[in-house]
Amino acid sequence: MATSSRALRLAAIVDLTDGSFILRPDPGQAHTLKLVVGGSAALALAAAVAFIVLTLGTRDISWPLRLAVLVLVATGDTFAWFTLKAPVLKADALEVRCVHPLYGRRMARSTVAFVFRGQYFLQGRGGGMFQKSYLFVASDGSVGVWCAASWFSDEGITEFAGRLGVPVRGDFSTRVRDRVDLKEKG
Repeated sequence: MATSSRALRLAAIVDLTDGSFILRPDPGQAHTLKLVVGGSAALALAAAVAFIVLTLGTRDISWPLRLAVLVLVATGDTFAWFTLKAPVLKADALEVRCVHPLYGRRMARSTVAFVFRGQYFLQGRGGGMFQKSYLFVASDGSVGVWCAASWFSDEGITEFAGRLGVPVRGDFSTRVRDRVDLKEKG
């Protein structure tokens, strides 16, 4: 029984034929994202069809305009479906990457000194916020790659760091902007 639960836990890491390996996101989080994007797309498409049906009796709105609304909504939904995906961590002989269409990051594998559990500062237009994250840190304390802790299980990150040959430190209590204090215990 313990072997099968361990096999399920480690199934998040997949070895690829080119020698690299990936850590897939938590299936629950990825499924929730697909439900939200798919549900939003379905609602937008239903609204576009409702627009067409409700304007059938109006001659002020031409058929090309009605169909243009449907095409724009369908195009936007398709773009969202293929763009909004859960991130994946990937490591090969040369680099470690957080693969994501909107905010991918990479750093040389040889520079990864440890993985740090911390609250990483995300800069936004209206200021910023701290988010629980896994930070891939170089020996000088600089953060190279980061990913939100909500996407990955702690066991998966620990196994991924083990494959990289680096320790995991921290407990998500330390706030980090762009460098980790190397004196930080954990």
